[in-house]
Amino acid sequence: MNLISARYGLPKSHRILKPAEFTATLKGSFRWRNDCFSVYAVPNPHPHGRIGIVVSRKTSPRAVTRNRVKRQIRESFRRCQDR
Repeated sequence: MNLISARYGLPKSHRILKPAEFTATLKGSFRWRNDCFSVYAVPNPHPHGRIGIVVSRKTSPRAVTRNRVKRQIRESFRRCQDR
């Protein structure tokens, strides 16, 4: 992968952005947790995977750090989406 394609990021159509979509996902039927992450999943009507990320202040009180964590998760999701 070259550096130019790495800057494109994850399209907004592949993200969960609306509060109603987050609420529906959090009330979904599948939940997985470990010490670092909680994953909530619901069936998706779209032909591609979608992701919504919430990073709490418990992770870090600094917004800069929380935003970095979200960017890293989005990039990992983007790179692994064909799997």
